[in-house]
Amino acid sequence: MVAAVIAGGPTAASALGPQASQRVDGVIAAAGVTCTWTDATASAGPPADLTIDRSTVNAGLGCSSGASAILNNNPTATFDDVAGTATSDLIDITVKQSIVSCRY
Repeated sequence: MVAAVIAGGPTAASALGPQASQRVDGVIAAAGVTCTWTDATASAGPPADLTIDRSTVNAGLGCSSGASAILNNNPTATFDDVAGTATSDLIDITVKQSIVSCRY
């Protein structure tokens, strides 16, 4: 399984309004199926560790090849600026194609 998370910058907010929200786009690929999402909510902005809200991922999750997917957890991403990488210790996703479901 390959996973990529692209953390975006904060959205605009006024000094008197609510704190700016953090958004992430991502891609998860396994067994020839690619699933993507945009604008999921994150708990912080990089390079701080952040948690990605699965309900906002699932609301916009789309897959190739007629598959469907559901993210089963709220993954945490840790950034290494020197290496230019982000890692997560657990991404729990179920992918369904036709009558077969696989959980990764």
